[in-house]
Amino acid sequence: MPVTAAEAPPAITAAAQQRRLLGAFVLPDGGDTTHEAVSAAVASREELAGRPYDVAGWYHSWDATLPTAREQANADAGRWSMISWAPSDTVEVRDGVWDGHITATADRLAAFGEPVLLRWFWEMDATHNSALVHSPAAFIAAWKRVRTIFRERGADAVEFVWCPTAYGFSDWADQRALDYYPGDAHVDWVCADGFNWAPGRADADWRHVDEIFADFHAWAGGRSVPAMVGEFGVLERNPGDKAAWYRTAAARIPTRLPDITLWMAFDTHRRDDHDGSDYDWRVTSTDSAARGWTDFASSDAFSDVTPTSDGHIRIAGDDRHATSAAWSREAFPHADHAVIARGDDFADALGAAALAVATDGPLLLTATDDLPDVVATELTRLHVTDVHVVGGEAAVSRRVVQQLRDLGITVTRLGGGDRWETSAVVARAAIKAGAVTDGAVVASGRDWPDALVATNLVGSGGAPRAVLLVDVDAIPDATAQILAGQLADAALTIVGGNAAVGSDVERRLAEAHDVERVAGADRWETTVAVADRSVGRGASHARIVVASGHGYADALAAGVAAVALDAVLVLTDPDDLMRAPALRAWLQREAGSITAVMVAGGEAAVTESTATAITNRSR
Repeated sequence: MPVTAAEAPPAITAAAQQRRLLGAFVLPDGGDTTHEAVSAAVASREELAGRPYDVAGWYHSWDATLPTAREQANADAGRWSMISWAPSDTVEVRDGVWDGHITATADRLAAFGEPVLLRWFWEMDATHNSALVHSPAAFIAAWKRVRTIFRERGADAVEFVWCPTAYGFSDWADQRALDYYPGDAHVDWVCADGFNWAPGRADADWRHVDEIFADFHAWAGGRSVPAMVGEFGVLERNPGDKAAWYRTAAARIPTRLPDITLWMAFDTHRRDDHDGSDYDWRVTSTDSAARGWTDFASSDAFSDVTPTSDGHIRIAGDDRHATSAAWSREAFPHADHAVIARGDDFADALGAAALAVATDGPLLLTATDDLPDVVATELTRLHVTDVHVVGGEAAVSRRVVQQLRDLGITVTRLGGGDRWETSAVVARAAIKAGAVTDGAVVASGRDWPDALVATNLVGSGGAPRAVLLVDVDAIPDATAQILAGQLADAALTIVGGNAAVGSDVERRLAEAHDVERVAGADRWETTVAVADRSVGRGASHARIVVASGHGYADALAAGVAAVALDAVLVLTDPDDLMRAPALRAWLQREAGSITAVMVAGGEAAVTESTATAITNRSR
């Protein structure tokens, strides 16, 4: 049925349905809070960000005459306003004491005619607000009274933001945020405020954005109204840590917190009203923090990597090299190490994924005779200092190695006389980089699907594992040597059925090792079996990365990124989910627990209809 004008969502909500929004509360340095100074400060931050803010906010007292010149200045600059309207006694509001003031405010905001976010009595669940809240029931009744008056007065462009603390959604909260929730029918946005308090508070742990807002996001995703973060900030711990936090946030928001569609930075340097401590939340607190904020604000989190209309995210480039770089951007805000492998053959790259996981860096694909510009650009963005090139000169030429060195990168080539020797050399490098010696993954070196999904097992269980390649009916000498040496005590997980790794090879491996086999009747069943096994080892399947089961290139880099993003890689028939019945059944079985679907490669790799079917099946 067509949506009528009356049924259309409010303006800011409608914008958030199309893209992720960014805004801030900016307090000018020096404490000048005139609207001219605040507007100039916001404009300065927009210049730093390299983009306009969608929303600018300010804090107003309960008795303020709203809107003010600040809101008009935002409208003139093309921004929406977030009005944080100070708390008032909920019993008095509930009982009608303030009806005249509320009505007058509603009338003025209705006459203002601009869309406005109204965040009344934010952080009502915080202990310091207890005296004014009285009780959850009193707060809910007061909230409903305020919003009802606004609606009766025709202030329909005012979108009400219900905003407790992120802490209030945790199991250990003193006061639970949901006790104060009026219900979806009585709010326009749900919200949470959260901060990385370390090292400002001695008892605070350093927490990344997804750790702060995970519980809120898990709840908000099931609501019929949009979700935002009303305040967020990070302090400097050691030089560069604040910038790294911003860059990590940019990578994690689209995949780990996809349902939060507006982010408001708390961009101030102030003494806390409650504990008396000094906190510098400014995005410009240091030069490196400012650069990190620029990277955050201009990142794909707020531009071209956004959920499609069907609810999945597609990470792709113009070719396999660009797609590998796109996955690197998605998963790695920074990396000291990277692994480079040729993009037109799978043999050398199969074991390279384990090395990339062990070195906490991406797997990037190159042409044999020339380093693609998009890969060189990505290495520069990451500030990579060391690269492992996998394969001999026939796979990755001397010219590519020199191009890497010209970027100021130290290059180590890992190769052997054939795929088996290269696999063993790469496995030794992975062990040197931190892969465990008490476990390893074994897969066929003759075909790629099993070894690719085995990347899930490489990264699960808290420590990386090396990948070793075998033939269907033989254990190559190079593989046997490392199994008898550094991996003599390793428990082995064979990925793939007897057609890939024969029963005789399994029997020979079992003579010296504990061996398990994870397999199915075809690549789709094996995909599901490996996904379940990796979840059993501690991986999360809340996010899944979907790649074609008929081509290896996109899955090579996406599999490594999936480990970094705490996601699970699955392979699908690229044209029709019905042709991958085991995956289809698995998606149905796990429906509701999968919160994000990420598709590797363009529509030539996985069609939009298949991606949509997977997304719909997982819900």
